[in-house]
Amino acid sequence: MLTEARARRRRKMQNRFRYNLLENIVYRDVTRVHSVPVIVWMLQRQSNNEEKKGLEIQVMIIETRKCFKFRLDRFQMRQCLETVILKRGPLSEQEMMKKSTLSTFVSRISIQKLAQEEPQVSFHRSGIVEKGDLIENSFLERDGINFILSMYRTEFDIVIRLHNRRCERGKVLRVQIPMKLLTEWLLHHEEEQELGCIDYIGAWKLTESKRKLDKQKEGDIFNFVAKEKANIPLLLQKEKEEDLREWLKHRFSISVDLNSDEERITLDFENLAAKAECIAQRLQSVWRRKRSKAIASNEVHLQYEKIFDRSTKRYFYVHKRTGEKQWTKPKVLSCNDDVKDPPDEWREESYLDPITHESHTFYFNPATGQTSWLSEEEAARLVQQKFRSKQMSELLSLRQVDFRQIVKIVKFCHDVEERYKEEPLKLMNQLNFALLCHCIKGDINTAKTLYQTVIAKSPTHPVITKAYGLFLLATATSNDSSTIDAAIFEKACNLFESAERADAKGTRFQVAQTHFFHWSVMMNPKSSTALLNYALLHQCITGEYYRAEKIYRRAIAVDPTNNQVLCNFNTFIAQRYPGSYYGEKLKQTGQMISVPEAIIRRAQVVSNDQTRNYGEWRLLKDPFCNNSWNTFWLNTFDGTSSFEEPDWSKVWERRVNRSKRMTSEKHSIEAEYHDLFVNATFTYNRITKIYSWKKFY
Repeated sequence: MLTEARARRRRKMQNRFRYNLLENIVYRDVTRVHSVPVIVWMLQRQSNNEEKKGLEIQVMIIETRKCFKFRLDRFQMRQCLETVILKRGPLSEQEMMKKSTLSTFVSRISIQKLAQEEPQVSFHRSGIVEKGDLIENSFLERDGINFILSMYRTEFDIVIRLHNRRCERGKVLRVQIPMKLLTEWLLHHEEEQELGCIDYIGAWKLTESKRKLDKQKEGDIFNFVAKEKANIPLLLQKEKEEDLREWLKHRFSISVDLNSDEERITLDFENLAAKAECIAQRLQSVWRRKRSKAIASNEVHLQYEKIFDRSTKRYFYVHKRTGEKQWTKPKVLSCNDDVKDPPDEWREESYLDPITHESHTFYFNPATGQTSWLSEEEAARLVQQKFRSKQMSELLSLRQVDFRQIVKIVKFCHDVEERYKEEPLKLMNQLNFALLCHCIKGDINTAKTLYQTVIAKSPTHPVITKAYGLFLLATATSNDSSTIDAAIFEKACNLFESAERADAKGTRFQVAQTHFFHWSVMMNPKSSTALLNYALLHQCITGEYYRAEKIYRRAIAVDPTNNQVLCNFNTFIAQRYPGSYYGEKLKQTGQMISVPEAIIRRAQVVSNDQTRNYGEWRLLKDPFCNNSWNTFWLNTFDGTSSFEEPDWSKVWERRVNRSKRMTSEKHSIEAEYHDLFVNATFTYNRITKIYSWKKFY
């Protein structure tokens, strides 16, 4: 029982000791000292006596598992810590026990390893202990201040120290250059000498490497250098040590740290990197300023718009969200920058009448400042209506008729009917009444009976033959709605030819044309029958084929189911081809046989490689034509058309006259021209007299 009680008491004391020991550990690290791996502990000693409070440093060599202990009181700790470089001034209790501050004690540990003896650990309590060989110890003047320069070299780094005895506390400046960084620095220096220029990017990379290496442990740096011994620059060789010292003397300067406001040693590549960073910051500042200005300008362009004021002939600015108006442009915009001009479009807005309190819709154009109660569609319909009315008036020769003319025409028609009733057997009374029933009254049966009577009495009278021929064509029909009967068309054409021989100038039919055919269209411009009679008048009597085709299309638009209109229109188009009735009439008079517009509208461009060489001319094909004239030529500029191939010599002559000569030499064999109409270039050879396209856009 006594043995068990003693064992329990012993375990309890051991646990308490271990707990207190772990609780007092303030620093622990595994590192290398002089390439020897060691484990470093730092324990805070607790005591009621302030003088006995301090720090215990334990260093265990991993290889021999031997532990060395060093004890420091508070005064010794403060003396060691406050003499460390970059740790100036009195330190508080909390600052001294920080891990980053306690790590400086590791640099005071040194290991001496003699031959055939175990390594011994020592701790230096005063000053900064530098490792390695002292390779330089001389005076150096920088910025008018004399320093003592010391350089220490080890296998894995070089330390540069500057000491000025006149300064307070004997100020020491120190910088450590790892061998990896020094190797990169020397290689970078050799590349700069080969290129003959300063490499700011390389200096920035060296600065980044220095920052990374400062965070690494000494042993890691040593291992890296041991692996890279094959790539050693010339100055790192042992026999070039003096040159290396001289090179390093001119490669550092003294600067003031902006964060701590203390002096420090700055290497040349750090100065270059700082300069490059300063330049980059300036460029970034300029770029950010320009970008922010562009963003602000873009926002202004999105938030504001310009509207034209018709009264002052000026633009004013309107904020789209708030509706705020101003005459001056926003201040963010520069002198050469302005809000885009408003689009030429109509917008719908609402207007509240202050008297009736009713909301009305109106439309305005911000580009012109115009306002209207009509929408674009309504205005377009109104304009189209007016245009169609004017076009129809020009096509049908509809003019403003005064009241006296209306009375005159009505009296004439009334007299025609009264005279026929008084003397129904008189030839002229029968003819006039037949025209009245044909054109105005629409009594086809009465007109047919009277026409047959008068043509039997006088088969060669020009007015009778023309009127009867027009009546035959107007009343002709076809079951398939294609064309009228060929016999009827031939009979009507014979009547027209007979009338033309009797009245070559056509003056005798002028009264019938004005008082019956034209007056019927003026009275009923939307009557398909009246339009058909008027189209036949231009087709058969006046010979205005282009105008007749337009009147036909107008009649079809009014009544697409009128069989007489469709048959006569198809017959008219079919007889326009060369060799047909109207084609031969044009040929006899020496006129060019033009292609009907209906054929041009339904035709298709012939797709082959030669169409590119025709310039403004296009070769088209009528898909509904079965004869040999199914292809024709169309000029896309002036709209002229022909079933026959154009005279290319005249076409090229017109092209030369309108084109710009590109060749400067007047007597060159081949002259080059540029045709602005087709945006193409062609050449003319004076010897062969051949034109050819050079570049067709």
